[in-house]
Amino acid sequence: MIRSKRWQLWLGLLIVAALLAAVLVPEWMTGVGPEYRQTAASAMDRVPPYPPGDGHWLGTDFLGRDMWSRLVYGTRWSLLIGLLVMGARLVIALPVAYAAAKRPRSVGWFVGRLYVLTGSIPPLIIYLLVLSNSYIRMLGLWPCLSITVGLLAFFEWPRLAIMLQGRIETLFAQPFMEGAVAVGATSRQIYRQHLRPHLWPIVLQAGAQEVARALLVVGQLGVFGIMTGGGVMEEIAPMRMEVISGVPEWGATLAEARKYTLLAPWMVLSPAMALFVAICGANWLALGLEGVALPLTRWQEATTGRLSARWRWVALPVAVAAVFWFFQGVPWGQTKELQALVEAQLAALQRGDVAAYMATIDPMDEDYQSSRQAWAEAVTEANFIQQVGWVQALDVDGAHGQTLMSLVPKGIVLERYRKGEPPRSRTVRYERRWGRWYEVDEDWAEVYGYHTILASKLPEYDPSVDGMLSRMQLAGLAGSADRAYDRLTGLTPSVDKKRQTVRLYADPVSFRAAMPAGGEGALAWYSPERREILISPEFLNTWDRQRFETVLSLELVKATGAKEAALSPLTMGLLVRKADLRPVYRPDYRQLVWATLLRYEELFAQPMDQLTYKEQEAFAIQATLLVEFLRERYPQVDVERLAREGAGPADLERETGASTVAMSAAWTDYLFARVADESILTVPMAKDRIPETAVAWARARGGVVLDMEGTDKLYVLERQNGQVRVVLVSWPM
Repeated sequence: MIRSKRWQLWLGLLIVAALLAAVLVPEWMTGVGPEYRQTAASAMDRVPPYPPGDGHWLGTDFLGRDMWSRLVYGTRWSLLIGLLVMGARLVIALPVAYAAAKRPRSVGWFVGRLYVLTGSIPPLIIYLLVLSNSYIRMLGLWPCLSITVGLLAFFEWPRLAIMLQGRIETLFAQPFMEGAVAVGATSRQIYRQHLRPHLWPIVLQAGAQEVARALLVVGQLGVFGIMTGGGVMEEIAPMRMEVISGVPEWGATLAEARKYTLLAPWMVLSPAMALFVAICGANWLALGLEGVALPLTRWQEATTGRLSARWRWVALPVAVAAVFWFFQGVPWGQTKELQALVEAQLAALQRGDVAAYMATIDPMDEDYQSSRQAWAEAVTEANFIQQVGWVQALDVDGAHGQTLMSLVPKGIVLERYRKGEPPRSRTVRYERRWGRWYEVDEDWAEVYGYHTILASKLPEYDPSVDGMLSRMQLAGLAGSADRAYDRLTGLTPSVDKKRQTVRLYADPVSFRAAMPAGGEGALAWYSPERREILISPEFLNTWDRQRFETVLSLELVKATGAKEAALSPLTMGLLVRKADLRPVYRPDYRQLVWATLLRYEELFAQPMDQLTYKEQEAFAIQATLLVEFLRERYPQVDVERLAREGAGPADLERETGASTVAMSAAWTDYLFARVADESILTVPMAKDRIPETAVAWARARGGVVLDMEGTDKLYVLERQNGQVRVVLVSWPM
């Protein structure tokens, strides 16, 4: 090897090693996922893009996604495109170049004319004309990627073939090759013993150069706004739709950033520098490999060369076994087998045979079995469906398949179906195991936040509008989960610093099947067995960020094991109040119906991890009102400090100077007054809907009418024996 080129080889290897590290272990290099969005907590906060700093040392893009994270996770996609283009070019160019160098001149003449034809027009112009078609960009990830790779390989393989042909002809002209021909060596012997050892360094060098060329073209396409991985629709502002990249590939990241060159220059510089470093690394590696002699013959003799010819036949049954392993059985008839299984499933559901349907479910996944059991029982319920459905888009790929199962609900239960029981159509995945097909669960996609992991089955790369809405909802959920965790860590020093998993289920039936005891009726609940917070998809139907962060804050207390917070209503009240951005807290008295409203001392003795869902909702309202009570009556008290210290009644007595008995009586009066303020009688335009006789009847019971349900039921706030409660009762009209 030429000494002056040694530094290029080592520098190229160092850059390639760093890129491979980003491909293999990206989570070690960044603390957040590429799709996580740092969004504004309220309308008063600054909106993205955020400049470098505050946890984003390369800044964020216009959606609030961390640029460093997108560069790290985009390495695998960018190198994948470069390697695919390089591989496709070499697969075509290498045999053609060998044939042109050894066979009749007609092959060389054809390759030369093809090179002139493809080189007469700059390839970049052809790429722009073809790939700028909006239809191609919206086909989806893999179709668009396949078209891009095929186009980049087709128009530039003749150039590579001409280069390889010249290098091969140079090798054929060497004296050792002429000597091999003179002694009567066959073409196969010449290729294996003399040509191949000298050809490998040339191929490796050409491969590194082609990866650099492919990345350069990807960057050029990004400058013109073309995303090699396709695009998906996104609403980046109210009533403003744009096509953004479906994957964090560097060229696509550059395409997204070109509109923000002056507003946010870090968005352009980050992917441009990544492409620059990768292209330089590949080129330095190619230059360093020039003239390097790889001892491949000696390596082969030291390994497989020691085996006799008979042992090399072992490769044949290994290859056959690999084929059978890929198809999990014989590589024919799998489509008919899957079609028969799907028809058997539909027939079982039609006749209400849940056991026959469950026999087709993956026996190794107990969670999926329980969710499908609940789903099948809902589907086969009497008078629910008039037609089980049909199958669309049956697709088989090796040992995997999927289809779209559609259901037709009867009109009398249409409202129940709209609430999610069961879904009308769903994508069903199947897996073949040793000749038998099973229905299996979908893969969980994870969005890594700074403190939480949001797992869901919503499509990551779906280019449709529904896919866009799903990604926006996921981004909102992930951001809200992190904000709720930040509030909790600010109030509880003993919180577990480990990332918490928040799992969003695809349908309410699966969510209820996984729900542990005590969480009946909840839309979010912590499961001690799974050590995860389970989220119902019904949260997305009426998305309320404040409501979600409030509920999630309560569940994170149980998930993180913050024992001081679990015993302190002050912490719970502060968590709810910080999530609620309204200037005045408005308690929902409907959550207090028939709930036990605790006395002052009882609030501090109630461990939250022993409450059911309805008791937890009522406890959160009382805890929030307790914080409001302390701030109004005793403004000198630092409630947040007391919450961090896990203060109890004795601590509050020392801080406020008031006895516990006096504070208990004042708290009861305050609780009654605050809930009474929510009465519809305080609204001048609406109080006339409550009959005077109903108001008088409630007053005779010592209560206050809050609202009316129907014509004969009243929400009444009562106080008996020092205990406040909200009841829903019928009144004599």
